[in-house]
Amino acid sequence: MKNKLLTTVGGLIGVAVIAAAVAGSLLVADQLSLRDQKAQAGRLAEQVLARNERISNQVRDALLEMRAAKLRDPCSEPARQLMTRIALRSSLLQTLAWVKDDRIVCASMDLQNVDIGKVDFNLSEGVAVRGSRHLPIDPHASFRITEDLESGYAAVVNTDLAFDIVPEGSDAAVGIVGTISGQPISWQGTWQPAWLSKLQGHAPVEFFDGRYVVALRDSGEYDYFAYAALPARRLQEAWTSATLIAVPIALMAGAVVAVLIFFLLRQQLGLPSLLKSALRSQRQLHLLYQPVVDLNTGRWVGAEALMRWRRPNGEMVSPDIFIPIAERYGLVRELTRKLMQMVRRDLGELLRQHPEFFVSINVTAEDMMDESFAQRLGDMVREWGVDPMQIRLEATERTLIDPKAARPAIERLQALGHRIALDDFGTGYSSLSYLATLKVDALKIDKIFVEIIGTDAVTAQVVPHIIEMGKALGLRLIGEGVERQEQADYLRAHGVERGQGWLYSKAVSAQELAHRLAQQAQAA
Repeated sequence: MKNKLLTTVGGLIGVAVIAAAVAGSLLVADQLSLRDQKAQAGRLAEQVLARNERISNQVRDALLEMRAAKLRDPCSEPARQLMTRIALRSSLLQTLAWVKDDRIVCASMDLQNVDIGKVDFNLSEGVAVRGSRHLPIDPHASFRITEDLESGYAAVVNTDLAFDIVPEGSDAAVGIVGTISGQPISWQGTWQPAWLSKLQGHAPVEFFDGRYVVALRDSGEYDYFAYAALPARRLQEAWTSATLIAVPIALMAGAVVAVLIFFLLRQQLGLPSLLKSALRSQRQLHLLYQPVVDLNTGRWVGAEALMRWRRPNGEMVSPDIFIPIAERYGLVRELTRKLMQMVRRDLGELLRQHPEFFVSINVTAEDMMDESFAQRLGDMVREWGVDPMQIRLEATERTLIDPKAARPAIERLQALGHRIALDDFGTGYSSLSYLATLKVDALKIDKIFVEIIGTDAVTAQVVPHIIEMGKALGLRLIGEGVERQEQADYLRAHGVERGQGWLYSKAVSAQELAHRLAQQAQAA
């Protein structure tokens, strides 16, 4: 039944993960394709703007030169020669002309008495534009005529030159639109007046209006902006191409994640029963001992018992995994009982031989609140034949959230002669009043604070406050995770008596611990 439920749940999760991965890939493909099309439209609009600003520069320079000449007869031979010279050296101008009464009277090319119609709009004061005109010099082309109203001279530009950066046969729409008038000056393809409302000063703009991906680029020098519009068909094609890549990748990634979740779920659902089996086994659970060192002398004065779980297949299960499972599934008391039995087996004789040495056992709030725990511990200590002070208990501050409820349990254990340490201090809820209410015997400064000693971290200032707090309550202080000599020196200089960490030793077996204590006794 359990395996069937596991398979069903795992299958549902797997389907959900794969579906989410595919949906996510489609969303990513949509975003990527839209971003790509916006980028393409933006580049094209910038090219159109650059080309037309170059044209405008040549138009402006040509008209200013003609005005500065102050020729009495604008159609005289000197005037025609000057218009011809200017047109020849201006690569983007077809011709220069003189306009009167909406007609080209004369020009540098063979244009005379040509009707060019009314002005479409003014770009700026004194400059008028006729946006799209057909002239005899090329009946199939479209021309833009920019007139200097003061002098009457006009520059004529073939609009094909304004947009020849667009590949032939392209479905992109491009153009130049007057910023003030909102009227297109020159364009190829569609122009939608609604796009004008998207313009935001000189800032680049890209958007999708449902039919076109549009980019707007405003000229900082002239009264117009350039636009480029790519049809939605391109967006669909880009999306299709992106999905052909993204969806298979998402399927593979989703399948991998689904398999990992399935095995993790299988492991998590199976761990409680595996832990029960480990508690009955004589081989899977074992202890290592992390030495507690006197910081002034370097002597090993105690050790913390650390439970480890190695499954029959050789896999190590972290305490961060199996201890919460034990708490969740009501296996804590049995786990603690197993730990105490192993400590007795490993260190019973050693503790009798070294009465000044102690071992610390990690307990939970559930253990401490259980009145029978104190009784069992007392009975066990008497059977060992050791001093109760040699068996010390550690509880994390996070397990003792309610100090008023925890205090009777602590006092009950202290009355039996045991010493109580608050572990991982500084990571939970503790304050001076919290500690005063609990009345523990020692504080263990968490390694996250010890490791920043000597650094520029802002939280480095927390360590001296913890030390002063402990001193104010007369508590013994123990620094955890001591790995560098400067950390040990700092703690010792500030009155911390004991430390643990790899600077002195990693966690060792009971045999190694006994060997080191024997060496220490001989050296004394």
